[in-house]
Amino acid sequence: HFQYNCVCLGLSLAAAGCVAQKRIVPASVLFTLALLYKQISLYYAPAFFFGILSQCLRPFAFDRAVLGVASAGAAVICTILLLFGPWLLTQQPLPAVLQVLHRMFPFARGLYEDKVANFWCSISVVFKVQRLVPTGRLPLLCASTTLVSLLPSAFCTLRRKAGPGAFAAALFTSSMSFFLFAFQVHEKGVLFPSLAVCLLPPALAKEWRQWRPLRSSAGIPWILAVHFQLVSLFSMYPLMVKDDLCPAYFLSILCLLAVLIVLCERSPNPPNTACRSLLLVTVLVGVLLHFLHAVVPPPQRYPDIWTLLITGVSCGYFMLALILVTIAQLYGAFDADKMHQKDAKDA
Repeated sequence: HFQYNCVCLGLSLAAAGCVAQKRIVPASVLFTLALLYKQISLYYAPAFFFGILSQCLRPFAFDRAVLGVASAGAAVICTILLLFGPWLLTQQPLPAVLQVLHRMFPFARGLYEDKVANFWCSISVVFKVQRLVPTGRLPLLCASTTLVSLLPSAFCTLRRKAGPGAFAAALFTSSMSFFLFAFQVHEKGVLFPSLAVCLLPPALAKEWRQWRPLRSSAGIPWILAVHFQLVSLFSMYPLMVKDDLCPAYFLSILCLLAVLIVLCERSPNPPNTACRSLLLVTVLVGVLLHFLHAVVPPPQRYPDIWTLLITGVSCGYFMLALILVTIAQLYGAFDADKMHQKDAKDA
């Protein structure tokens, strides 16, 4: 389940760095490589679309905008043609390409893969969407819900004050929206918002770092980012058990907990008692759910109750994170500071 995801994530991260540096063509090539290497990179696609478009439009000049969009489009098309070359050069190129696309987007597999910490799987405890919506319309429902969730943050990248921080926030909200609401989601899809969340602490605008809850501890954004990694890993625990990866899982958990403790104890302005108590409660809830899943036999009538508790709690956390980052994005928490705006204007 986790083979070679590092290549896909690395290409996406390199593309994000190019967008932040206003290198549109390399960003387009790198992200297209990531997308065709593993189609799950589609989680980032809306953010890259709006991020590259914002670089083409700012500062606005019609000729410059057209040239930028054309360059990005040409880079994407050329990269796709190059990578699809082996299939395009066959005797029957169209069926060969369609077969590849069919394997990339397997709509016949169902709404979600196994028990995953997304919205559709979590609400299936109460009612199953598959029974209310015709099978052929489920992808449309998922696509509509995903777009409604990610577009407010994505449009923020087009604002005049937006900078690399707004693009970083859009990467998180886009990937988190896909994981929560998209069609055919796999547990490992949470790796994409987990990577994007690491970009948020340095992307926070200076004005928001002076906000009273954050001013009390400069390390809180990083503490929250590491805490998100913990919950992401926790959400995949049933998959780790199924794939016999528990030793690697618990070692990773211990490493993240160690980083979290260091951030809390060694920070110049450590978090207050309320923040520490909240972190402790979440850790204790995680320990309890691990214990239930590993030791307590589930009721015969509900054999998946412990797995669904883990994924349901994780889903609630992910939805809260998505809402908070979207609200912060709308209020300008990730907009460029005055110095960056001046540099962009001069450029």
